[in-house]
Amino acid sequence: MAARFTNSYNRESYAVMRKFDWHAKDLEAGVFVGAVRGYTTCFGDDGSNTNTCPLVVPYVTYDAPVAPMLFLMGEAVAVSVRVQF
Repeated sequence: MAARFTNSYNRESYAVMRKFDWHAKDLEAGVFVGAVRGYTTCFGDDGSNTNTCPLVVPYVTYDAPVAPMLFLMGEAVAVSVRVQF
């Protein structure tokens, strides 16, 4: 997966990740592992040059055609909806 977003420090950021997942009945859990660029330090932001930092994003979802997904991204929790066609 590749992503482009504005991070919480209002900087343009880029991420590249690979998904590893596990299934148990209607639940899916997993982790995205990769790298992110757009932060000045890997933990926090000190206003200097941008670094490439490791990225680990665990998630859990209900396996259905329209599935809510819950992600843990550092100190933030994100919710999205995955739609399968």
